[in-house]
Amino acid sequence: MRNIWGTRDDERLTVNWNKLGQPDDKLATKLSSFIGTIVCDGKNAPLTYKNWHKVPEHYKDHIWALVQVNDTILCER
Repeated sequence: MRNIWGTRDDERLTVNWNKLGQPDDKLATKLSSFIGTIVCDGKNAPLTYKNWHKVPEHYKDHIWALVQVNDTILCER
């Protein structure tokens, strides 16, 4: 994920989405891996929750904010 976290500010990867709102190109894997690096940090998503649906909203909001701050991956629909 160094290629995403270490990307220059003027570089962006644009993810394309299908009709179901799912990423549908080769960057989908990079997006998934990038989000994985965020949620694997116990400060962002405590490992005490075994089910994503049980994670409190404030953790999910924090994770989404991290994705938005690092705008290397442009998530447009």
